[in-house]
Amino acid sequence: MSGRYGRKAHEEESRETKVVRQHTEASLFNLLRHQLHVTERISAVASQENLAELQIGELVEVTGEVVGNPLQQVLDLFSQILPYLGVDVEALSNPKKRKDPSRSGHPGKAAGTTPQHEDLTDEDTFRLMTTMRGDLERASVRDLVVRGPSGVRAVLTLSTEFFSDQTADYLLGGRFTVVGKVTRVLAEGETINLTRRTALGLGGPDLARQVVTDVTSDNEIFVDLGDPVVEPPAVQLLPLAVFV
Repeated sequence: MSGRYGRKAHEEESRETKVVRQHTEASLFNLLRHQLHVTERISAVASQENLAELQIGELVEVTGEVVGNPLQQVLDLFSQILPYLGVDVEALSNPKKRKDPSRSGHPGKAAGTTPQHEDLTDEDTFRLMTTMRGDLERASVRDLVVRGPSGVRAVLTLSTEFFSDQTADYLLGGRFTVVGKVTRVLAEGETINLTRRTALGLGGPDLARQVVTDVTSDNEIFVDLGDPVVEPPAVQLLPLAVFV
């Protein structure tokens, strides 16, 4: 905004005002979103019935509570309580400080072999959880779960370039609206395994649930951390915007 002000005489005044309006990123997005709604080029996911009509690549809008990533919450909590359990965290993450598995006295633990879940010792489980946390930290994409209307869950695949730990803290527990493109709609019997970006991802949903259950029950962690496996009704989105 700019202007000029002048006074020619005691009773005579003149004023000239010039206002320049410039769009911001937020105003351009609001204008675009309004046009998408007016032209009916964006669909609102308001119930389970809407999921059956969705097509891959379709632009949708979902409003719900951000519940975060249950797996990430398990691993973060786990890493914080390890020292209280008397576990050397540095030794778990440093291969040079690990014990020789051939001397551990456990069958099937020799070098080059992978123990089955039933054969995992506490130390094996601790090391697995530490490895999974490192995998998530190094991943270029993170999953974020939004609990929408009528029990519908939306899994957002977010680039770590824009989704930092600070951003996650702002979103967690809040109610936001997401505009994104549909990349997957879960059919009956299908799941999204939130461990898919970790070393445990190839083990399937049952193994993911069993490991989390074993860790929380064996170590008396009485916290409701959610399910690391997302089941229908659910949709996976590539988000374009997350806003209030």
